Amino acid sequence: MPPVSVCHQVSTIVRARTLGIDAHLVETASFDELFSDLLRFLPQTADKLASLTGTARPRLATAKLRPSTGAVPAIRMNALAVTSGPALCRIVDCAIGGDNEIEEAIAKAGVDIIVHRARDGVLAFRRDNDIRKALEPFGIKAFDHHPLSSRRLIKEGGERALVRDALFRAIAGQPGLTLERRGNRVRLRPVPGEVKPSIFNSDSAKPVDIISGTVPKTDVVWSEACGLCVDYRLE
Repeated sequence: MPPVSVCHQVSTIVRARTLGIDAHLVETASFDELFSDLLRFLPQTADKLASLTGTARPRLATAKLRPSTGAVPAIRMNALAVTSGPALCRIVDCAIGGDNEIEEAIAKAGVDIIVHRARDGVLAFRRDNDIRKALEPFGIKAFDHHPLSSRRLIKEGGERALVRDALFRAIAGQPGLTLERRGNRVRLRPVPGEVKPSIFNSDSAKPVDIISGTVPKTDVVWSEACGLCVDYRLE
């Protein structure tokens, strides 16, 4: 279908709301990814996907790396393998709602915890006392351990969201980096003044001379950044 401008989309949603229709603009990476995720979670289709032929992802073939002929000491990649992770997290049975209500409870309690809602309960990392402090107002019925096997990380859900947030927070905890969330997108960028362009250069090659600044003749600030996501591939 032809592309539709954002202005047209917004005006259509506004018109629909005036007619009493519950309409929203949902940001997603692509049409295919959106409907692939929907099919995995709908009760009518979730179990049927496993029976489809050709759904297994092909394995990568072994290929020899080409010898380097350039002098630039750069590493280019689009993925890093996470070879190990936490085996357990806390699971809490209480009457709290979804992630938005959980975030409000964390802010009100003034604690630093990583929490996500799953079908079986609320999954959490960090200190037990802090987890209890945030969730006690919602009537804790059970407080136990929950296994985080790789099988639970294949599909998007509370387990993968919990591990993803913990990983991103650990990466952003390194000096000179800051994590920014915009909708469902996560970006990691250097803190201006703390990360110098010179760290990407060597005595023989200087490919980087600036990593942040302001667009000429405007007040628009820009910065180099990288997008972060977690996916499950090749088992």
